[in-house]
Amino acid sequence: MSHPDLVDTLPLNLGGNTVRFGPADGSEFVQLRHGTNPVPAPDATFVTWTAAPFYCVEPWMGPPNASSHGRGLHYVPPGATARFTVEIAIG
Repeated sequence: MSHPDLVDTLPLNLGGNTVRFGPADGSEFVQLRHGTNPVPAPDATFVTWTAAPFYCVEPWMGPPNASSHGRGLHYVPPGATARFTVEIAIG
């Protein structure tokens, strides 16, 4: 988690819907699953950021400011329902 390339990133076009991280010795972990499809939509992302002493990994449906540029924007008509599934495992 200390690698600078992992902080403040917005990886898109994910190859899979799951990320797992924790100590290098594998003694514990956090696993996040983004949606139910093995490969999420192209605009789906896991946002990473830190403010010492913690590190945050957030599953997002699209990149920031989607209402401005349209990429990853999800529109739900009045009266309709949309679902976004996130699974979190801690071990």
